[in-house]
Amino acid sequence: MEYYRKSGTSSTPAQSISYNNNSKQQSDTVADNEVRVTTSTTIQRLVDIGLNKLEVHPSIVVAAKGKSINKAITVVEIIKRRLAGTLHQYNQVGKVTSTEQWDPVKDSELDSIAVDTILPVIIIHLAKATVSELEANASYQGPHQYD
Repeated sequence: MEYYRKSGTSSTPAQSISYNNNSKQQSDTVADNEVRVTTSTTIQRLVDIGLNKLEVHPSIVVAAKGKSINKAITVVEIIKRRLAGTLHQYNQVGKVTSTEQWDPVKDSELDSIAVDTILPVIIIHLAKATVSELEANASYQGPHQYD
């Protein structure tokens, strides 16, 4: 790829859940009750953010894609254990297609290239009460008492 340079990236959700792949837009569109999990943020920091948001909001949304999915599940399980027996969990899985546009570096006979990447996405809703709107399109885990 030394003869090409990246000229742009766009993403489209392949299923009914939405998760924006453009990192510049991510920071602008994160809701007050949303926790975006990335590979660079520590688990402890994400748990603290989630617990703080649950003090203010009746529910939070934990969203991750690709390599961050395992970290998101760990964060959710730690939050659920800290607030034992009080949270309802709704899980949605899907995928997003990310398209990268590559243009030739030099004015040559090379064509532009579009590279499509499909990434898995998980969106986990943690709520203090049941959310009937989510029951139709998400899997459900009820509150659990830990020993």
